[in-house]
Amino acid sequence: MWEVVSHNHIREEKIIGCKCVFRVKHNSDYSIRYKAPPIIKGYELTEFGETYAPVARLTTFRTLVAFAPQLGWAIHQMDVITAFLHPAIDDIIFMAPPEGIEWLQPEAPADGVYRLKKALYGLKQAPRLWFTDIDHFLQSQGFIPFSGDSNLYISSSLKVVLLLYVDDILIASGTPSTITSVKKQLISQYKMTNLGLSRQFLGIDIKQLPGKIRIGQQHFVESVLRHFGMSYCNGIWTTLEARPSLEFEPLAPEDQQLYLSLVGSVMYLMLGTRTDLAFTISVLSKFSASAGSEHLAQAKRVLRYLKQTRDIKLCYKTGEIKFHNSLQVFSNSDWAGDLGDRKSTGGFVFLLSGCLVA
Repeated sequence: MWEVVSHNHIREEKIIGCKCVFRVKHNSDYSIRYKAPPIIKGYELTEFGETYAPVARLTTFRTLVAFAPQLGWAIHQMDVITAFLHPAIDDIIFMAPPEGIEWLQPEAPADGVYRLKKALYGLKQAPRLWFTDIDHFLQSQGFIPFSGDSNLYISSSLKVVLLLYVDDILIASGTPSTITSVKKQLISQYKMTNLGLSRQFLGIDIKQLPGKIRIGQQHFVESVLRHFGMSYCNGIWTTLEARPSLEFEPLAPEDQQLYLSLVGSVMYLMLGTRTDLAFTISVLSKFSASAGSEHLAQAKRVLRYLKQTRDIKLCYKTGEIKFHNSLQVFSNSDWAGDLGDRKSTGGFVFLLSGCLVA
């Protein structure tokens, strides 16, 4: 991962700091594990190349889940262990020794500096290097990236679909032997954990049943309620008041930060499985720069709604409609519905086999 070099011929400003970050991680069965990976202080880098790396869209994920019951597919999951440590680095980067390294490498010189050979967490280029590395490997194995989402890979010969989100990989196929074969290919190249049938992906709970798949975010909702101290609030059935007041008192800076954090947490729920919150988020987001006490009260009302509806799930199942005719699209808009500027609000929904995908 790195090699020790002399400190004498390296300018001090070229040496990047490093520290170990203690983290609590949650497994798919919601058990807890503890990690303390070394993280390079990438924000100290002043010169670097391309850093962009794509990730899978949640719309693609829901579409894949909608396809699976119709085609009789099972969805399995793999997790790459320390994904960013796999690709070789293409720049010359020097790093100061992390604290406690003398325990692991007592022979290392005290004044030594580490030159990175592999990418490291915290490095600005690390996500792009990892995506480039696994993309080349998958294409060498016959997988073709989908034009609509570069993180969705299809192998027509194996009849298998693979969805990549950084270090989480979903594998969908109707043949168990094919899934096993793809897993062996991945394990031969990277150190990975075989999670079996997918049960949790990006904080989304997945339950695969005969002929249908249910996805929801009940555990994430409960964690949001705990974070904002609303675990024991009274639940309600509506997200917003019909005619909220337009007059408000400006929030204190700490309450403004609370408002932004609350809206951001609910927004992730909306992007995942709680698309019933789309209009609510569009309203609350308009006041991100200058929210008032009335807006904070409305945002907390959304948490009370989530308390009441935390177990709502999307259910994708085999439908009576033929699959190639099962895509439905609806759109609508109000007319001058905004009381402030009289602008209209539009919306759309795509249904596949009778359940929402976008």
